[in-house]
Amino acid sequence: MQRHRCLLVLDGADTVLQECAAPKITCRDCIWLDHTTIGEYCELFRRVGEATHQSCLILTSRIKFHEIASLEGKTRPVRVFCLQGLQVKDIQELFKTKGIFRGTPDNWNQLIESYAGNPYVLNRIATTIQQLFDGSITEFLKQKIRVFGRIFYNLDQEFKHLSDTAKATLQCMVINRQPISFSQLRTKMPSSVSSQELLETLELLQARSWIDAKSGLFSLQAMMVEYVKSFILDEKIAKFQPTAFLEQEHQRQVAS
Repeated sequence: MQRHRCLLVLDGADTVLQECAAPKITCRDCIWLDHTTIGEYCELFRRVGEATHQSCLILTSRIKFHEIASLEGKTRPVRVFCLQGLQVKDIQELFKTKGIFRGTPDNWNQLIESYAGNPYVLNRIATTIQQLFDGSITEFLKQKIRVFGRIFYNLDQEFKHLSDTAKATLQCMVINRQPISFSQLRTKMPSSVSSQELLETLELLQARSWIDAKSGLFSLQAMMVEYVKSFILDEKIAKFQPTAFLEQEHQRQVAS
């Protein structure tokens, strides 16, 4: 890479690096990987980012690695670009490869919003709509089921590795319903969670693409909200939620 101008592309870097992932994420980790088992791939990322050379390494990943995050910057050799979801026109082209679909403009917009334009997820959703609802997006949306099957399983595998504090943070954000600032979130979290721990947890969740941060406010994508709600309703992680919020959520659902 120093002697020649090379282009090296590693697609799905997070999948490769799961081999050296810690069994369970703690707040102190702040990243998916355990520093004691970083492995040679992470060392490669660091050295490519720090060394002088004439080549380019491109990674695609759902995780922002610590080795990359510490080197990135607008005027630095390491740059990070967050891919946005596809728009209606692009998704319609994707669906055409599956068959014929029917839906109003509002249906298409709602479909994109529900899954943040994620082509991987929407490709699976298209199959479900085609096979079970005869291509009717309207009928699929009427069921109000957003997270199921392989989509639920994939989120489940990530969720179970999160710390208790991270799970409680996601619950508070879901119950709040609106984008929330750090100060507001701090007042809603259990007193046992320090500001430092909450800050580290938010960094972790953002690195794992569980939350979005914009204009100083934190929020969850619609698909993530539906997934976390399933745990609140089933009381699978109720022990991480303050009693007052549990009662509030229960009263809200009884009323509805």
